[in-house]
Amino acid sequence: ACDRAVRAARAAWTAVATFYSSAGGWYLCFFGGMACLHPFFPIFLRSRGLDEVQVGTLLTLRRWLAGGLGPLICGLADWLHVRRAVLLVSFSLVLALHALYPLGRKYWQFVVLLTIDAALEPQVSALADSAVASAAKAGGPSYGAVR
Repeated sequence: ACDRAVRAARAAWTAVATFYSSAGGWYLCFFGGMACLHPFFPIFLRSRGLDEVQVGTLLTLRRWLAGGLGPLICGLADWLHVRRAVLLVSFSLVLALHALYPLGRKYWQFVVLLTIDAALEPQVSALADSAVASAAKAGGPSYGAVR
């Protein structure tokens, strides 16, 4: 009975690891998480004592920075041929950064967090797309099928 339980646990873990390591699973978790959390982010910021102007400024700042920094960092990663490393480091740092949001209490703390977030998060999606497109070009599943 114990052997069966161990085999079942290993099989379950393998299935979970395969799902999360697959590009389709990554897209589902990444964009699904954003779809579930982003609409409530302004409410979260308000609950931390920020007023409407501060929340609007933070969200605008984040989008403007992401629009400029994302393509710059992706272009640099492509030019230096370090896309995979930048993707893994950026994704890891975004996860760690998002864990810090509940600790924020002051406007300036959120300015710092959102500035770093804006510098990291856009290239996660762009570099993941690039990796999937490269894999499709090399004979893997098509980009559209994965996405």
